Amino acid sequence: MSAIIMVAAVVAYRARSRQQWFASIQDDPLKVLEAVSQGRLSSEEGYQAMMQALRNRIYRRLDEYFALPPGAPREQYLDRLIEEMQSRRREVQTRAATRPAIAQTVRQLEQRAGPDRARRMQTMMEQVPPQRRAQLAEMAAAVMKRRLSRGLAPLPQTPADAQGR
Repeated sequence: MSAIIMVAAVVAYRARSRQQWFASIQDDPLKVLEAVSQGRLSSEEGYQAMMQALRNRIYRRLDEYFALPPGAPREQYLDRLIEEMQSRRREVQTRAATRPAIAQTVRQLEQRAGPDRARRMQTMMEQVPPQRRAQLAEMAAAVMKRRLSRGLAPLPQTPADAQGR
């Protein structure tokens, strides 16, 4: 009987440790990609973690943006956001160039998501409350307008667009 309790305790400890580890990487897409490339997460777990991190990040940014008064404060926020996005893109490209396993994982995730991408995006957007969708559309338009006013190219709509295909 005590052996069963001991085994159950070890299993519970490992499950709790994995949950804590998963929570610690969930908001960092690069750590998620590394975990998938190392086989610590399945592609599906990686995809789910990336989607949750994306939702959290988008909601946080929407709250921050709409808490600011219109005008200069929002423009300054958009400028910081645009700089952060460009920095993040460069970081991902650098890591992909220097770590072939990461680059391969990114390609695999893009290929896997390719045929289902539109359906998954539709499903994800259907789960977003209408008020959030309206905020998202308004902020996305503001980001595009601000990028253009700074002489930057519009954001790509798909991974293929980002690679110039």
